[in-house]
Amino acid sequence: MLLIALLVFFGGLFIGSFLNVIADRLQRHESFLLGRSHCDHCKKELSWYELIPVVSYLLQQGKCRHCHHHLSRFYPLSELIAGLMLSLVTLSFISQPLEVLFLLLFISCCLLIIVFSDLKYEIIPFPVVAVVTIASLILLVITSPTLLPLAILSGFGVAFFFFAIFFLTKGRGMGFGDVIYAFCMGVLLGFPKIILGIYIAFITGAIVALGLVLLKKKKLHGGTIPFGPFLVLGTFTMIMWGDKLMNVALKLLLGRP
Repeated sequence: MLLIALLVFFGGLFIGSFLNVIADRLQRHESFLLGRSHCDHCKKELSWYELIPVVSYLLQQGKCRHCHHHLSRFYPLSELIAGLMLSLVTLSFISQPLEVLFLLLFISCCLLIIVFSDLKYEIIPFPVVAVVTIASLILLVITSPTLLPLAILSGFGVAFFFFAIFFLTKGRGMGFGDVIYAFCMGVLLGFPKIILGIYIAFITGAIVALGLVLLKKKKLHGGTIPFGPFLVLGTFTMIMWGDKLMNVALKLLLGRP
């Protein structure tokens, strides 16, 4: 099991690097399958040894080898997160049928693209959300086909709730990309897990926002924080530990030890 986790982790580092490429090129409307990677500053094409996840960044001391422009720490951190996330999914669902494990890994990769895109460009790419929704429906057909209607209703319900926030705040409280993702999140988690997933997203978002205000990184009024990463956090948390968290939540609501 440890060997499998290590193999997936190191493979996940490379996958994380590729997911960053997808997020960047979707924003620029470029193909992520064609074209060599290059420095965003000097546009110099990068050699293979400059593209080794985390290692290249450390060896080059966080700078481009050609123009010496400082590279963002976002890239090695996102690669590490991808490696950890995919290895965690593999270890948790390795006993499941291969198609289920594959779909969960694929969905996790798509969720990471959404996080990377929203953090860097404050955009949740619709094509990726559509792909996650389709993959979620396929996963439901394989694992729990009887829950499919309820999952779709959950998607519409949470999307309507988010659209109401978007409409009433005129887009200041929530972006329309969040509304679209909310439907996908509802389909993927279903009822009642979607409720706790949304709760986790709002709570963590509020804590981070308050922390940034206290650290004077954001203003109380006028500053915006991408909400997509928190929605993904709520989604992933419920995918991984949803049943256990629901049991804890029910015990707390019912007042049982």
